[in-house]
Amino acid sequence: MRKTSIEILNPEHLALLTKAFPPTEEQEQVIKAPLEPLLVVAGAGSGKTETIANRLVYWVVNGAISPQSVLGLTFTKKATAEMGQRFALRLDNLAQNLEKFVASPSRFEVEMCRQLKGDWQWRDDSKIHGFIRSLTAGLHALQESGMTSRILRSGVEVSTYDALASKVLTEFGVLAGRDSGYQTITDGTRFQIMSQILETWVSNLSYREEEGASVGNFIEGLLHLAGDVNAHVVDLNTMKKLYADFLATAQRELLASQKLDEALEPLKAAKKAAKAANDKQREKALGAEITNLDLPLTSQAKKDLERTVEVMRFGVDAVEVIRAFNTRKAQLRFADFSDQTREVVELLKKVANISQSYQQRYQLVLLDEFQDTSVAQLKYLSALFRNHAVTAVGDPNQAIYAWRGASAASIEEFPKYFSDNPSKVASLTLRTSWRNDAAILNVANCIASEIAEQNRTEGKNENFIMPDLSLRPGASPDLGRVYGAPFLTDTDEARAVANFLKNWRKDLEQAVEKTAAWQAAGRVGQPPSLPTAAVLCRKKSIMLPILRELSRRGIPFQLQARESALLDPGVVLVRAALNVVVNPQNSGSLLLLLNRFRLSREDLEAISKAAGRTGLPFQEVMKSQISASVSQPGRERLAILREIIAKLEKHVSYATPLQMAKLAAKLLGLDIEQRIPGTPYQEEAFTIFLSIIEDFERSGQATLRAFLEWLDVAESEEKEVGQFQEAVDTKKVQVITVHAAKGLEWDYVAVPGLSEGNFPDNRTEIWLKNYFVLPYPLRGDRDSLPQYEINLRQLGEKDRSRKFLEQYDGVRTLHHLKEEANLAYVAFTRAKSHLFLSMSWFKGCNVNTAKPGAFFRVLLGEDAKLFCMEKPNKDMTLVNSQEFMHLPDWLGDINPCFTEPEEANPNVQEFEAGLWQAPSWLDLPPESIRPETFPWDVAGLQRSYQMVTVAAENPPDSQALESAIPGSLSWRVWKLYNAPRPRLDSSTLLRQIAATSVVKLDESNDDFMLQKLRPLPLPPSPAARLGIIMHAWIAQQLGQPTLDIPDGSEATLDADSRLKLNCYRQTWENLQFLKGKAVMDIEHSGSLVVGEGTEGFEVPLRIDAVFQERSCGTTWIVDWKTASHPNPPQYERYLHQLGIYRLYWLQTHPELDSQDIQCAYVYLKEGETEHQVLTLESILEHLKMPDYTPEYLYKLLKRGETEATEFLSQKNL
Repeated sequence: MRKTSIEILNPEHLALLTKAFPPTEEQEQVIKAPLEPLLVVAGAGSGKTETIANRLVYWVVNGAISPQSVLGLTFTKKATAEMGQRFALRLDNLAQNLEKFVASPSRFEVEMCRQLKGDWQWRDDSKIHGFIRSLTAGLHALQESGMTSRILRSGVEVSTYDALASKVLTEFGVLAGRDSGYQTITDGTRFQIMSQILETWVSNLSYREEEGASVGNFIEGLLHLAGDVNAHVVDLNTMKKLYADFLATAQRELLASQKLDEALEPLKAAKKAAKAANDKQREKALGAEITNLDLPLTSQAKKDLERTVEVMRFGVDAVEVIRAFNTRKAQLRFADFSDQTREVVELLKKVANISQSYQQRYQLVLLDEFQDTSVAQLKYLSALFRNHAVTAVGDPNQAIYAWRGASAASIEEFPKYFSDNPSKVASLTLRTSWRNDAAILNVANCIASEIAEQNRTEGKNENFIMPDLSLRPGASPDLGRVYGAPFLTDTDEARAVANFLKNWRKDLEQAVEKTAAWQAAGRVGQPPSLPTAAVLCRKKSIMLPILRELSRRGIPFQLQARESALLDPGVVLVRAALNVVVNPQNSGSLLLLLNRFRLSREDLEAISKAAGRTGLPFQEVMKSQISASVSQPGRERLAILREIIAKLEKHVSYATPLQMAKLAAKLLGLDIEQRIPGTPYQEEAFTIFLSIIEDFERSGQATLRAFLEWLDVAESEEKEVGQFQEAVDTKKVQVITVHAAKGLEWDYVAVPGLSEGNFPDNRTEIWLKNYFVLPYPLRGDRDSLPQYEINLRQLGEKDRSRKFLEQYDGVRTLHHLKEEANLAYVAFTRAKSHLFLSMSWFKGCNVNTAKPGAFFRVLLGEDAKLFCMEKPNKDMTLVNSQEFMHLPDWLGDINPCFTEPEEANPNVQEFEAGLWQAPSWLDLPPESIRPETFPWDVAGLQRSYQMVTVAAENPPDSQALESAIPGSLSWRVWKLYNAPRPRLDSSTLLRQIAATSVVKLDESNDDFMLQKLRPLPLPPSPAARLGIIMHAWIAQQLGQPTLDIPDGSEATLDADSRLKLNCYRQTWENLQFLKGKAVMDIEHSGSLVVGEGTEGFEVPLRIDAVFQERSCGTTWIVDWKTASHPNPPQYERYLHQLGIYRLYWLQTHPELDSQDIQCAYVYLKEGETEHQVLTLESILEHLKMPDYTPEYLYKLLKRGETEATEFLSQKNL
């Protein structure tokens, strides 16, 4: 490795060879910088990943570095994949061109000339030929140096910061006495462990529960504190001493204040009496005596001081909780990422030569998103790579993860951490934006320049301040559109966002047409790109009105999978049911359930009045016998809801959260509704929800209460609740939080909710008053944070009192506003060409107005300063708005509101008018009303029935139809009534048939065809119920939560059934068949696909268990049976299920051969071993069939389809 290059090929040569863009001057400086510690301050959209990829290539070629000796680090797995792909692409392009040059230098030169004239648009022939000569000379020299295409393709190691820490621990931890076998745990598991510790905590925790806080908030707060302890490598003994010292100081000041008040009280009373008696001499003397005493504290200062005493006392206790938490994790051999990072820091202090080993292994280290590193990460990285060839790339204006442990000073601390001579460390800048059009840049620079000015005011080093972004070369200053307006309500704001996105839809449709034309013309190269769009929200609560409006307008959108799942109506209902079981006082959840059962407003009022009369909670009244004032339909629906809650309560003491969620979905009927076309309840969303629960249950001791508390906290804290890598659909609007949008870009971007309290939010904090904020003096980045002390002082000569935390109001607000400004900068720079900024005076049903936020006001003109501490006027008028904001035609009839409204929030009136409307009870024949099978909208069904009946008796003629408003009720009823009735189609009737039902096709069963046409619940069978209980028991024995919980527990079985169940269990426990076999899977669901395209069939199936023989590796697919072993003449009925199972396993495991898979029924009613197992091979042998093939099954299904056609014809369907 050479630290300075002997330049074989320059950056321009390599850009051509790697098919990159020609580097700019600022990029070339970064690419060629020596192999020493280097800091690159890179603005948003400045091509930092491309630039460091080109730096890698440059030094591989000119510095004699192997790609395998390069390490790239970033934060997420997704970013790791993207970085690795970029590195591999550039090196592979170089390898291809090197191979072309070796194969035919002359042909290679012709191709390079063509690229220079075409892609690079060079026109000077002499310049081109000179460039080609130097290029070929460099390639000859590269060959002579021993570089080959194989070396170039050898691969760069790219990893996350957390993964590197884990790797160091795995390699060298044993040298410091660390045991192996630790499991990395998720946030859900951390929550459970902390919850378990607190449940058994015997000492008193000095914590005063705040209004609106929950047990979950308390647990999450402690976890946050524990995480920060690791992120800043804090010693717990030091932490406890600091809390104790501050506690002593606060108590001393509080006691002094109390004594001062006691001394002042009689003096003030005497002075008042002297004044009343007109004794001026005594009044003056008492005044002097009062003046000689210390100034008293303000009432606010006293409250803050009392709060500080509480927080410090809690801190002393919390240290011991965190210590116990860490001990418990170690006992379980669990570690989270912050544990691993801290352990690496300690390891590198204890064990010498690890850094030498890593520096020899990695000759060039590239650190991406450096502004988001924690103090612990800084420490371990500097211990590994100090004075080494480290290139750190980051943007201080995009530091938005301080709440997640990121250091506030990563960028400016880089020289100190990575060099023994910090003043000599080079700092370069990438400030050209390749993403944003001019109008977008103007907005982003409004924020950036304000941040820079504030940093200069605070004395920050100019090298670490991000300057304004500059427009890419050749781009027109007229490009880009920025729109913005304030609206009366968030409903109006959502409509405006939808109108903005309608423009994107038009552009998208045009681009799709152009792409189709491009492809039809057979053109080569990249087709026109499709425009993309996103809505970026500071908080998830802002999303809801926008999602409703997008749905109403038919604009397709996509949420991140976990967010989409948690907003799914079915998941919301299941959570509501579980919340009511765990916490009967949760009225919000109960109202959601009542809404599903469509209780009228009158019924709810009747229940409420009953609660008032009896003094019982609303929930208890609902569960009890309801008074006669509730309507008959209301009583019937409440009875069903009571039964559902009772069944859930019966299982909650022993069932896992996963089991409870599945049971709740089943009892609410969601498992059926999810399969109905057009249903709002999405099965995919519920599956993701179940995956979140499974992730939470990994510690093996999860409780339903803990899970629900964790989920509530995770949502309120904007935390991730699962790891899902969903595919992004670029033809849909992406609706995500600003934090999740970092690193992404779209053509159209809307940023709603730019109001005070939302964006910027108002959650400023002082650690002296916050239970769960690590004390700033303990933080590794403390020099960059506000300094808060217990210092009581006068804030002016005329001020006759002393202040405490009031003196920090300005610095606290400024610090928080800077963090929020970084977030606004990230949001605004995501837009390539179109940006829409908006706010609303009224959010939801709020009575009070929300003022325009700082990031909205700063765009209105030079007079509005971002870091001005003056509060907005009470009655605001955005005077410059109409000049700055080019109000577009697409707003239509949505009127902006530039003046703070005097009228009330119209959303409140609309909400009250539409809340719990009483359904009109229309008489229907009694036999048609069955609330036990259709409880949720009987009234709606009756109303619809009567409307259609009336319309049928008096259908409008064609003239009346023409005059009806499209979409009106009369228009829709007429269209529905006159819609053609399609005939049932046999081709779709059997396109999906369960594996257990295929045998019925073989039997030409008319009853089966009727059941397929008109699916009805089968009558309950005691034997089937017993089988379900037994299957669930087996699944639990094999370590898998059961997929179905039967109605009622075993205690409800009669004596005969319990005897049978015990026999089945004894048989299973003594099965010789299970010996020598290991469990592979339990209750596995899937689908076998037979045939192709529209002629294919789907066969859903569910396999009870899959085992593998330890001796030979044979796979055994098993179906448990609680019936008797069949006689050979009956074998034909048992053929298809096992045959289909084997075909499915072969289809999903193509690496296996047919002889590697055995299928069998295992009969638990049989006591004799020879009658317990019936294999597929035995059935085939008896039927004299060589095998069960896909062709055989396809013919059977096609035959069934033909019979279905004849059946439909006979029944005239």
